[in-house]
Order: sequence, then C-alpha cells, then structure tokens
Amino acid sequence: MVGLDTGFFIALMKKDKKARGKPAQGKKMVKGIETACSVKVVDQEITEMAAGLKHGRGMPYVDSFILATFMIAGCQEIHTSDKNHFQNLGQKGLSVVFW
Repeated sequence: MVGLDTGFFIALMKKDKKARGKPAQGKKMVKGIETACSVKVVDQEITEMAAGLKHGRGMPYVDSFILATFMIAGCQEIHTSDKNHFQNLGQKGLSVVFW
C-alpha cells in the first residue's frame, strides 16, 4: 500500500511544492480523494501512535496523525512534498518519495 500525504495531491495539482496553505485549492482536491483513495478514520490506535511520533520526531500534530495512519494501514511507501517532517523514515521500514 502507498500512502499519499495531502501535500502530494496539492503539489501534483499546482506543480508547486509550496502549495500548502491554500484552502480553496485544498477543498477542491479533497472532494475527489474519497473516490480515488481509501480514507481511514482516526481511532484510538492512530491517536496513541501519533502522540508518540509527535514527541519522538518533533512533528506537527497533523503530520504525526498522517504518518501514524500510514504505518497502521501498512503503507510501505509514502509520497509527500514535506521533506521537513517525513525525512529519515527508512528506519521505520518506509520508503519516501518526495515531490
């Protein structure tokens, strides 16, 4: 399974790695995500792992939830535009593709 960070979708749409923080474009992209992807509900297991990742890796809350969801879902590869928060994941057995 491949995990796609939200920044990946925005970067593809805008061809711009700094595309985060643009709510109008984000809302448009989110409408199609459920059609193309498996959307996971944040549960207690994800929340507990996210808290550990935030503390252990110094990640923002949102990114720690994204990473925890990918890991629990069994993703082996992650696509993202966020080099700051998703680097060095090889230690966790994950391959990361940066856009």
